[in-house]
Amino acid sequence: MNRIALGLSMVAAFSLLVVSCDDDDDGGTVGTDASVDAPVGPMMCKGTFASMNRARLAMFTSPTGKCAAPSDLDIICNNDLGGITRNCGLTCFNAAPTTDPTACTKACVATEVKAAVSDPCSSCYTTAVICSINNCAAECVADSASAGCIACQQIKGCLPAFFQCSGLPGGVPVQGDAGAPDAGADASVDAGGQADASTDATAG
Repeated sequence: MNRIALGLSMVAAFSLLVVSCDDDDDGGTVGTDASVDAPVGPMMCKGTFASMNRARLAMFTSPTGKCAAPSDLDIICNNDLGGITRNCGLTCFNAAPTTDPTACTKACVATEVKAAVSDPCSSCYTTAVICSINNCAAECVADSASAGCIACQQIKGCLPAFFQCSGLPGGVPVQGDAGAPDAGADASVDAGGQADASTDATAG
C-alpha cells in the first residue's frame, strides 16, 4: 500500500513539474517568448539610407553639410525623404505653368513629412529633384534607378551638387528608391575616413 501511495505521489509531483515548466503562452508553441521576437540593435533608416542606422548616418555625414543638423538627420532617417521629395517634385512639375515647382515641392514635402526639415536641407533635396526633372526627365521617367537616369544626373551635376550641398553620404540604392534625394553612392569610406560621394544611383 505504501508503494502505491508513493507511486501516486511521484506521479502527482511529476505532473506539477511538467505544468510549472510549460511556458505562459497557452498557444502551445514551445519556446515562444515575446522577448525573443523583439528587435535587436538600433532601427535602420528608411528609403535611401535603409542600409544604415541613425548613428551610422550621422557618422558618415559631413558636419559642414546643410543636412548635418541632428533634427534633419532624424527626419531623413525616419522618413523616405528622397522618395517624398521626388513624388512632390513630379506632381509640382506637372502643375508648372500655374505654380513655381521649387516652392510647390518644398511646401508639398513639408506637408507630407509632417516634420520641419530645415530650409537649407530641404533646398538641397528640392534643387536635386528639380535639376533631375529639368535635365533628365526622358532618361528618368520610366525608372529613376536606371543606368541612363543615373548617368544623366551625374553628367548634368544633379547628384554631385546634392551630396556637396547636403553633406550626406551616398547611401546604398534601395529598389524603387535609389537616389539623392533618391540616389545612393558607394557609401564606402576612403582611407582618410571621408564618405565616398561618388554616386551610383539616382535623384529622379
